[in-house]
Order: sequence, then structure tokens, then C-alpha cells
Amino acid sequence: NDVVNRVPVTVTYCLINQKGRVFTSDIRGENLELDLYAWEKGEWVFELNDEPFPMFDENAPLDDYPFNLMTWGEWKKRHPNTDIYTGVAKIPVRQDE
Repeated sequence: NDVVNRVPVTVTYCLINQKGRVFTSDIRGENLELDLYAWEKGEWVFELNDEPFPMFDENAPLDDYPFNLMTWGEWKKRHPNTDIYTGVAKIPVRQDE
């Protein structure tokens, strides 16, 4: 969930279905207030403004943002200088250091 050049972009992906969806909206400069919160009938459900929607519902109240689904390896080949942020991680420290 990020804002890129003032455009809100939220990337979702379901490992079970191996399908992704990227959402955006007309509102510029603000993150989308979208939460994944349930698994129902074989797909994720997201909540927007306290209302649930199946992840791949064609009538979802957000715009779809075009994307290409690929592996991390494919991405790195095309964009070798890309960094990835995985959150705060504990770095293991060897005891002899």
C-alpha cells in the first residue's frame, strides 16, 4: 500500500489462487484505506470503508491499476537495481563476532 507520484497503489496477491490485483483511486496523495480481513468462498475479502468485497469482484468500488504478474527473479532480470523492503527484520549475529 503506497503512493507513487501522488497515485495511490495497493498490491494484493493470493498464493492459493496465484492471482493478483492492484487497486488505485482518483483521490491523489493518500493511501487507500483497504484491509484484507477474511477468506471466504475460495478468495480473499477486503474491506473498504467498513464494507466487505470479494477480492476479484468486478464491481469492487476501486479502480484497477494495470500490472504484469511475474516472479521476483523475472523482475530482477528486467530491473537489476531494484531494492525490496521486507519490513523490520532481526539480523542474526554470530556469537564469535
